[in-house]
Amino acid sequence: MPTVAFSGDIVMTFAQAPGTTNSTLADTSVFTFNGYANGTHLTNAVWSGVGSYDLLYVINANQYGGANGSPYSVESAKVSGLGGVPTTTLSLTTAISYFGMWWSAGDANNFLSFYSGNNLVASFSTATLLSKLPSSYFGNPTPGYTGADGTEAFAFLNFYGTAGTTFDKIVLSDPSTTSGFESDNHTIRVASYGTDPKDTSPTFPGIPVEEIRTTNGVQTIITDSSQINTTPQPVPEPGTDSLLALSGVAVLWRVLKQRR
Repeated sequence: MPTVAFSGDIVMTFAQAPGTTNSTLADTSVFTFNGYANGTHLTNAVWSGVGSYDLLYVINANQYGGANGSPYSVESAKVSGLGGVPTTTLSLTTAISYFGMWWSAGDANNFLSFYSGNNLVASFSTATLLSKLPSSYFGNPTPGYTGADGTEAFAFLNFYGTAGTTFDKIVLSDPSTTSGFESDNHTIRVASYGTDPKDTSPTFPGIPVEEIRTTNGVQTIITDSSQINTTPQPVPEPGTDSLLALSGVAVLWRVLKQRR
């Protein structure tokens, strides 16, 4: 059979309320970095029932991150103070349709890539996000550090798979030696938005930032808010070729049954 190039669609939004550090979705699983000692390097850190991280560097809350004064994760090529872990891969045991995280001390060197198997579904740069965030999202909003680091962004980010799009691997990276990719409260959900009875909004929660549509392996990046799909899309109906193939299987099954 011919190989079919991968297709998918992921929409990124940020929380409508500045200072939000958790997802507003119901029926999610959340991974915090609480309980890890400051400056901890972790290998194959397990997220029970969800998956595992290949590498993590965790530090205590400070002006740059840590929701509610708790430890947080950082990716950076810089060793001193930031751990020297430029890339973290979260491998999931089950394909999911939603990922969220509290993004802190944000800068343009932060990247997220979503995969289904070995296929790249979408790759986001936070540079687009920075240009869309109002000034109310700049500066640490958490108690004890309120207003600190006022030149950098703090926001809860949502990534929604739509039209049946799922992913089972997420890569967070910051290749810079002058910055870090700080995050906390990693959140996942298997069910796509709109399929859970507790999903009450007709559109994806949050303010739309960017949509990446991949068709036959080619990515289209949409940053015009008026063009971004904000309504959950149903799983596409099978194409004609797929229906013909299924019909052929059914005919073959009937023939074989008659020969018995």
